[in-house]
Amino acid sequence: MGQARVLCAGSVALLLLAGIGCAGSDGGGELREVNFTELLGTWTFQIQSNPSCPGPGPSGALVLQVHQSATDVSLLGLGLDNATSTWSIGGQSGGYVTGWLSLSIPGIAWINLVAGDPVDGGAPSPARVATLNGTVTADLGFSGTLSDPTLAQGHQPIFSTACVYQVTGQHD
Repeated sequence: MGQARVLCAGSVALLLLAGIGCAGSDGGGELREVNFTELLGTWTFQIQSNPSCPGPGPSGALVLQVHQSATDVSLLGLGLDNATSTWSIGGQSGGYVTGWLSLSIPGIAWINLVAGDPVDGGAPSPARVATLNGTVTADLGFSGTLSDPTLAQGHQPIFSTACVYQVTGQHD
C-alpha cells in the first residue's frame, strides 16, 4: 500500500504541476492562490447520464463534504487522504474521498470516491473507486469527468465498469 501511495502521489504531483503551469495560458484568466479553507465545506456536482455505459449509472446530485486541516496542505495543494472528507449521491451515503485540490486556481482537482468506510486506515479490499478529474475554476466551480475503472486497474467500479460521465459542479 505504501509503494502504491508513493507512485500515486508522484503521478498526482506531475498532473498538478502540469495543470498549474497551463491553467492561465488558455486565456481563461489569471491564476490566484486560495487559502485551503476556501476549499472546505460542501461541493455539489451534477453528473450527465451516459447512455453508452452499461447499468443504471449514477443518479442524483453528487455531494462532497471536504473537512481537512492545515496539516493536509502541501506545496502541491490540499491533500484529501486521511478519510475525513466524505461523499454521498442522491442523498445516500457513499464513502470517503482521497486525492488533491489545487491551491492555485484555475487548477487541477483529482478526487477518488472510495465506497464504504476505511478499514484500518486504508481502503477495503478490493476497493470500489470512481474518480473525479477536472478543473476548479476561479469562482470555485468544477468542470470535468467522473470515471469508473476497468477491472484491470485494480479497483471495482461503483457505478458502471469502464465508464466516463461529464460532470459540472460548484462549491456551495
